[in-house]
Amino acid sequence: MANFFKGKSKREIMMDIGQSPWGDFEGDDLSFDLSLTLMGREATKLNNVLIQNIKDKINAKYIPLYKNQLRCILANLIKAYHNNPDSYVFYSRDTYYYQASKRYNPNGISYRPIVKLVDNLIKNDWLKLIHHKPRIGNEKGKRSRIALNTKLLALIKTYKVAPRHIHKTLIDEVRLKDEKKKFKEYNDTDYTKSIRNKLSAYNILLNRNKISLHKNTKVNLYLKDHPVNYDNKNYFRVFSDNSFQLGGRFYGPWWVSVKSFIRDYILINGHKTVELDYGSLNIHLLYSELGINYYENKDKDSDPYILTGVDKNEREVNKTIINIALNHTNPRTISYVIKHNLEEENLKRENSGDKNLLKIPKGKEIQRRIKIFIKDHPHLQQFLFSGVSLRLQFKDSCIAESIIDEFIKRDTPILTIHDSFIVQHWNKSLLYKLMDNIYREHRLISVPKIK
Repeated sequence: MANFFKGKSKREIMMDIGQSPWGDFEGDDLSFDLSLTLMGREATKLNNVLIQNIKDKINAKYIPLYKNQLRCILANLIKAYHNNPDSYVFYSRDTYYYQASKRYNPNGISYRPIVKLVDNLIKNDWLKLIHHKPRIGNEKGKRSRIALNTKLLALIKTYKVAPRHIHKTLIDEVRLKDEKKKFKEYNDTDYTKSIRNKLSAYNILLNRNKISLHKNTKVNLYLKDHPVNYDNKNYFRVFSDNSFQLGGRFYGPWWVSVKSFIRDYILINGHKTVELDYGSLNIHLLYSELGINYYENKDKDSDPYILTGVDKNEREVNKTIINIALNHTNPRTISYVIKHNLEEENLKRENSGDKNLLKIPKGKEIQRRIKIFIKDHPHLQQFLFSGVSLRLQFKDSCIAESIIDEFIKRDTPILTIHDSFIVQHWNKSLLYKLMDNIYREHRLISVPKIK
């Protein structure tokens, strides 16, 4: 009997038998990166072959523009394929997305050429397409997605174009988003220049040091499905809602996005590392805003995410419920948002082989736990459903900036993942002392435990 699925990927088989094209793979799909391009003679030859398909449909003076934008498309597709052969690139057909200034769109990628090129590549069977999924009710919509078809993959291999040909053009390290989470142009001030200078000094320090993973069975299994680009060591900061006093967290390097258990195996210049973080930081920041020390009326071992009458093993679920309730502004949809968030977390765990799945409470139980939290922490009721999260992120990013600055002064590498920090193991006591001192220097009354 003929094997109708021969040569097809797992995702393609799922699509053929009527299962969701998003399936288990959505987390591995990559966003279209405007900063990517292809470099080298091999890439130029590949680009010239493909541009022939559309050459007669373009005014001759625009051919260089289209070639440039085709390089960006190909770079994204090749990156996605080498990340996971089943992954796609989701891209926008919204003109606004491509109107970003040179600050965010360094390759000058524009709407008309991108759409025209993608449509032509699909028509000529160079690309696979998953059509967009419109938003229905509270369920999020999904953008159209593209991936290398067998025909284009064979051509890429013929010209020996590989990930080493992918080049990332630098995007501004200080980024601002509007209320719709789209990048926004801004005028530089002494403050933004100061942030940028500090980020540049930080990135220079990190790029002078080797940051890798200790290889073992667990790490190797993870890397098989989640390849890491060890060259990606540059941080940037993202501010939100048109304000440089909201958000501001550090993003970018490869270690920010790996699973937390993988961070245990990070090496800096071949040496073992330790990670310290602030326990229950958001809660302590809110108590500090009110001028209250959390531990004044609480036991020294008290944990705000362990709720009265709720199993201690439910701490992680409680933390998700509380933090979403602090960030969300609509109490009527809170249960749906929390359940959706927990379902996505469980899906990620399943995909990575983690059998420790979270128990997803029903809507009534979610509401009950919010009420218990209010009873346990009556002072914090005013912050629920207030959207306070971005303000807290700004505070923790400023604390992180101060800690990083101290390590830069010492010419000593440090990695940050929001409110946690990784250093070579012999710098553990230094990190602990600085985390405690700097938190107090920021005049925050309720001091969290460092663990």
